[in-house]
Amino acid sequence: ILSAVYIQNEKGEFLDVNQAALKLYGYPYEKFIGNTPEFLSAPGLNNLDELALNIRRAYEGISVQFEFWGKKANGQVFPKDVFLFPTNYQGQKAVVAIAHDISERKEAERILRQIEARYKNLFESSPMGMILEDLDGTIISANSVFCKEYGYEPIELIGKNIRVLASNENKELVRRNIEHIIRFGKLSSQIKATTKSGQEIDLELIETLVDLPDGRKGILSISKNITAQVQAEKARHESEIKTKAIIHALPDIIFVLNKEGVFTEYFASSEENLLVEPEFFLNQPAEKVLPPFLASMTKEALAKVLSTAKPVEYDYELFVNNRSQHFEACMVPLDQSHTITLVRNITEKKNSEKAIRQQNTFIATLLDSIPNPLFYMDKTSVYLGVNKAFTEFFGIKRE
Repeated sequence: ILSAVYIQNEKGEFLDVNQAALKLYGYPYEKFIGNTPEFLSAPGLNNLDELALNIRRAYEGISVQFEFWGKKANGQVFPKDVFLFPTNYQGQKAVVAIAHDISERKEAERILRQIEARYKNLFESSPMGMILEDLDGTIISANSVFCKEYGYEPIELIGKNIRVLASNENKELVRRNIEHIIRFGKLSSQIKATTKSGQEIDLELIETLVDLPDGRKGILSISKNITAQVQAEKARHESEIKTKAIIHALPDIIFVLNKEGVFTEYFASSEENLLVEPEFFLNQPAEKVLPPFLASMTKEALAKVLSTAKPVEYDYELFVNNRSQHFEACMVPLDQSHTITLVRNITEKKNSEKAIRQQNTFIATLLDSIPNPLFYMDKTSVYLGVNKAFTEFFGIKRE
């Protein structure tokens, strides 16, 4: 979806808008002209006094970025990012507002929170003891059933090596078992372990190589006390797995290019967001300061925007300090000989999509590793999924 562009006066009244703005809200052009953003605001979700102050600050030369909750002509409420900066319009001072719908980003955040909560519930509510360990055998997390079985508190186990739980004659066996799991992906075994009080217990283990939520490889160990065949009680919520926060919107950067492709101006909420010092690119042509592939994309977009007066969007990947960074750019006409390019770092969006896939894979592996039939449903009693043992026990397919 192309970014919506608005031109406003000091009072916030719309002087001009582009087609993307019309499409975004579903109102005709005439509805905007002379109106303020108040008619676009979702009732009760925006501070209109603060909005007016932001417009005034931009009019006075201070770039501003904020979130705004809009309401479309059909009544749909949605969030958007807005970037304000000063400009000239038909010979007079004005404010340019560039905005785009961030509903997808908000939805990705919601899905990630939902998946994390689902994982924690599955992990903590398992009727069997479970631990997560890294490939060195260091315990990352343990559910309360496991901790009760051994007589430890979670804080006493996190960061310790799994060998502390093995009987003296089985410590070397634990090391060999980890090597087997790394090599073959799974191991079922019986082993003697030692509780905190020194009591030896016999355990049946199912251990599986898994992808942890943070992308590393780890081992999921499911244990059953076969000494007295005791049923574990439900876990209390104490998960120690930490999921990295993904969606944190990075401030946008605005570049102004003339028809020769020379960077004439830039706008950034913080110069820390720039990959290089302004002196490196200001008053320099794109082909001199950008990588060849990006310079070519920029010049092609520039030619198209100036010839058609329509926005052009493109995305690209750069390696910054040997790390991949993803960006999306939207170039729009400023006047007959200049364009404005909005550049947004979307690396966190890409990472959030990867995190969602990793979380889903992890949950599926966790479920299928449990030997007991297991299903989970939402609060309306709609089945969300079942594990492999459930399908085999009842002779059904997941579909």
